[in-house]
Amino acid sequence: MNKSGLLFRVGLGVGGTAVIVALLCTYLFYGFTFQQEIEASEQQANSLFVTVKESAASAAYLGEQGVDLARELVAGLSNNELIAAAAMEFSGLTVSSGEVGQADAVAERFAIYSIFQPDQKIGELLLFLDEAHIQQRAESLARSSAFAMLFLAFLITLLVILAAYWLVTRPLTSLANHLHDIEPGTQERLAVPDFHNDSELGSLVGDINDLLAKVQLQLNEERELRNQIQSLERKFRLMFQNSVSPIVLADIKGNVLLHNQAFERLLNALGLSEQQQHGPMLCNLFASPTAMLNTIMPALKSNNVALGEFKLKTPAEQAGIWVQMVVSSFKSDEAQEYQQITLHDISSQHEELKALSIQAQYDPLTELLNRHGLENKMDEKISKRDVFTLVLFDLNWFKQVNDQYGHAAGDSMLKYVADGIRNTLEDEDIGGRWGGDEFVLLINDSCRQRIEVTCQRLLDFIIQPYYLQQFDTHVQIGASMGAAIFPNDGIDIKHLVARADKAMYRAKGYKSRDNHEDFLIFATDALSTTGDE
Repeated sequence: MNKSGLLFRVGLGVGGTAVIVALLCTYLFYGFTFQQEIEASEQQANSLFVTVKESAASAAYLGEQGVDLARELVAGLSNNELIAAAAMEFSGLTVSSGEVGQADAVAERFAIYSIFQPDQKIGELLLFLDEAHIQQRAESLARSSAFAMLFLAFLITLLVILAAYWLVTRPLTSLANHLHDIEPGTQERLAVPDFHNDSELGSLVGDINDLLAKVQLQLNEERELRNQIQSLERKFRLMFQNSVSPIVLADIKGNVLLHNQAFERLLNALGLSEQQQHGPMLCNLFASPTAMLNTIMPALKSNNVALGEFKLKTPAEQAGIWVQMVVSSFKSDEAQEYQQITLHDISSQHEELKALSIQAQYDPLTELLNRHGLENKMDEKISKRDVFTLVLFDLNWFKQVNDQYGHAAGDSMLKYVADGIRNTLEDEDIGGRWGGDEFVLLINDSCRQRIEVTCQRLLDFIIQPYYLQQFDTHVQIGASMGAAIFPNDGIDIKHLVARADKAMYRAKGYKSRDNHEDFLIFATDALSTTGDE
């Protein structure tokens, strides 16, 4: 018999399993039987004691006069097949029968109590179980069970081997030999084995015959598919080479394995020569390679595709080039990792967005920062923990001018104030229009003297008589200012503006056309005067 054959392995597996199960069951049955016999013997010993306990109590109560009765009692107990020996201890006497204390006997002790005083112990009855007899009975039962199970295992193994041979091995061997001789592409087919028309073997034969019938058809389809793939490859290469966006195929070390003509044009625009290595992720092409890698690499590890917008490293005389970078990572059939990098030129869109962003932060009338732009600047300074002073001021008597001479005159005066802000502030300081006739100064300092000097210079400019050419007249306005210092007067925009606004309204209480003193109030001074928090 072939040792690698299915029949041999089935027989060996079934027979070995049956023998192991039989031995395991025999071992477990032996232990269970032995324990059951011990428990049954103990129960019988208890029953014997219950039967003779009154007689034993009478003999123990009589003392020396009850020795004969005790001898008859232990002799009668010793005649039981489970009892190897018995003994009674009472009144300092010991009455026994058999070999008390033998090595293979298990002693069971029972207390003997007085007939007249049930709580008074007057002796003990010792029953020595015949463990050898119990073990012999257990082994006999286990041996019989083992022989029966081994015989059953042998019988089951034999039947399984015969069934496997007739129903599985013989048909499979015949099918394998026949299939080995069939030439692919011919009309020869396998025959279904007897008794297997509706079995798995019958289904297998049908599937094999269908497979043989389709081989030639599949060969023809494969040839046609190969031609289609070659055609698609030519089309994809044509599309790849003529793409307007640079496309690069690189390995994880940054070596460029394949690129299109648009990438070559990009290198020429950047003043770079065509080479195989431009750094990981083409980082040498970017103005801020570290920022690009910090954006792309984490996204690439968590997703299949990484996106980002970055500026390329262009010559100083050229306009900046911004690209949207798309990176996808994949593995080949050989488990080699590659990266496809596509660069879309978004320079025009980026410039438009930049212009719109700037426009959204500036006041179209005064060309100063608007409220949104000022809040962004304050956010930047607060996040960097830069010390600065917020000066909030509005124009005194501006409403009268606006109401009397019209909005055009008011707009003209607002532009005049904006010019004064630009001429007064240092380069590191920022000015803007908060809204209406309210303006904001962000002075990059916390020194009161410098703030007072700057604000006084601006006030001197504002209070100068302003000539309205359309009405051929001069008008004069003033300003009330409130100052709050970060971080002393507040740690966020809301509190800084609130403190500066409260101080500004305190300054408005001192205003007059002839007296411009106390035009500037600091938030700390306003709080100390009012006691507000």
